[in-house]
Amino acid sequence: MLPASVRSIIKPIIRYRNNRKLLLDAQPYFAAKEALNKPRSCIFFTTHKCASSFATQMLSLMCQSGAYEVCNHAKTIGYFSDDLGANGRFEEFLADTYDHLYRQRGYIYAPQRKPIDFPGRAKMRHIFFLRDPRDVVVSGYHSFAFTHKPPRQTAAKAAFETRRKEYQAMGLEAYAIQYCDIWVKPLLTEYRRLRETSESNFYVTYDEYLASPAAFMDRIAEYLDVSIDPKERDRIAKLAAPVASEIDNKSHKRSGRSGQFRTALAAETQAHLNHSLKSELNYWGFSEE
Repeated sequence: MLPASVRSIIKPIIRYRNNRKLLLDAQPYFAAKEALNKPRSCIFFTTHKCASSFATQMLSLMCQSGAYEVCNHAKTIGYFSDDLGANGRFEEFLADTYDHLYRQRGYIYAPQRKPIDFPGRAKMRHIFFLRDPRDVVVSGYHSFAFTHKPPRQTAAKAAFETRRKEYQAMGLEAYAIQYCDIWVKPLLTEYRRLRETSESNFYVTYDEYLASPAAFMDRIAEYLDVSIDPKERDRIAKLAAPVASEIDNKSHKRSGRSGQFRTALAAETQAHLNHSLKSELNYWGFSEE
């Protein structure tokens, strides 16, 4: 016997098969009715340099039950940014077009590396996957200044190359101080607002991922209320290799280690970051020491 959801769609097709226009007009309504069987959609908020490759594999695993589909807006917009006129304004583009690009049920929007807000966002599920922001600026510097691949689109690539030269000229210490204040601090502040105005949210840290990728996936699955294949989970966990055996400044995955800012940054720079990020470190549970 066909599933009830399929029968509910087939019945009106048979009943009104002689009125094609009426059937076509009615399809959005039947699709809306079917969507009620799906869970609330989820936005997976994170940052650059926070295990993006692993997160992509993990979220694909979460979708094997059929409850969700993963939608990576950043990847698609980045590929067509010249054509869409979205260079350097991905989140602004998403906010302008949210009513076409975000559905309330059945999707995981990931990874979302910058704050995004729009009507109806608060009703969706929220996952915040965050790394110590001081490690983010250290890893971000090495990535954006040296190892991150340039975008394909002409305008985006030109802007990227200009910024890369600026970062290289600044050096790590100056970059960490400046981008602590203009990047990670406002990002974490806005993430706090999004978290506190959401109807449902789940916060998990990069250190939890490092401690046990398998247990990390189990916690995400529990929040999303999906079942995952233990064998597939363990396979992904084994491939994750969160920490590199040694630091490689020429690799996009430089080290993956937690707390690297303590040896990478001068004491004065660390003091600036600790002072500037005091409220954010406390709220998100990162030690100032």
